[in-house]
Amino acid sequence: MHILQSIIKSFYSKEFYREVVQKWKEIGFVYLLIIITIISIPFIYNSCFAVKVFFGTHLERFVDQVPEITVGVDGISANETMPYYFRDTDQKIIGLIDTTGGTKSLDEVDGAYFLLTKDKIMVKEKAHQFKTYDLKEFKDIAKEEGEFTVTKDMMAGFYQVLRRWAPIVLYPFIAVFIVLFTLLGRMIQALVYTLFGMLFGGLLKVKLSYQNLYRLTIVSLTPTIILGIVFDLANLDIPFKGFWFFVLAMGYLFFAIKANVGGVDISR
Repeated sequence: MHILQSIIKSFYSKEFYREVVQKWKEIGFVYLLIIITIISIPFIYNSCFAVKVFFGTHLERFVDQVPEITVGVDGISANETMPYYFRDTDQKIIGLIDTTGGTKSLDEVDGAYFLLTKDKIMVKEKAHQFKTYDLKEFKDIAKEEGEFTVTKDMMAGFYQVLRRWAPIVLYPFIAVFIVLFTLLGRMIQALVYTLFGMLFGGLLKVKLSYQNLYRLTIVSLTPTIILGIVFDLANLDIPFKGFWFFVLAMGYLFFAIKANVGGVDISR
């Protein structure tokens, strides 16, 4: 199986679709995996670049704004005017520290995603929905070991370690996740489209085993998969794109099954 030739032939060749039924046997899944891996490269790159930007710009800005925080038996304290706000590159508030008790909820501060108080941290999950975490464990440590201070130098050191190693850990995970998630979606799509393939097979009087029909369905998705990635990379959009891609997929599935009229079905 020459992958580039297979991709090109999937757009026009009846002989290719007959070969899929008669010779490919168990390699339909491998073919789909290779196709998905290839088309996932731009999305993997964009995702990894976003991670790089986050650690290199947004997280660095956040760390630079973190004040020295002291943890004692009475809770959190910081030698800053309260409330102390964290802002993004557009100077919009993204979070705050308020150890005075003046700010009770994130609803009071537009745009804030977290609120650190004297003894709790509140994190926004959805609009008007928050998760609150008690800092009792930190106070217990201070009670046993004495109060401790998180300095700016400590935060800077932690950031440098995170910036260096986090992408190395995340990049492979991102790549595997994107490929497997896309692969699963396409396999489910092929399962559904195989039902239409059974209908087309009946209309065309083509006897194909379910395994061969499913394999044929997977391969006939190639043109829509390739065109889809081209549209995405070129940032092109058309009205009702999903509908037209469905029609195109059905057209290629019909073409693939019709190519096997009078052929021999090898049921594997």
